[in-house]
Amino acid sequence: MQASYGSFDDYIWRFTGRHVIYETGMTTSSLSDAIAADLKMYGMRFIGTTIVYAYLQSIGVINAYEPGCFLHRER
Repeated sequence: MQASYGSFDDYIWRFTGRHVIYETGMTTSSLSDAIAADLKMYGMRFIGTTIVYAYLQSIGVINAYEPGCFLHRER
């Protein structure tokens, strides 16, 4: 992965073109499905779409703050 993309950061952000995704009320998405499937092709086990979705939220790729939260931002 590092040889192909330079870093895990670059690998993850390539799925969105370095754009943050704004959505609420979800635990999986087509993005997390695609990344989970791709990671499995790299040999990762015990990974699924819900885990990937939570990870994407934690690193800021997905902004899922509900309206009313002080961290909520519109696009």
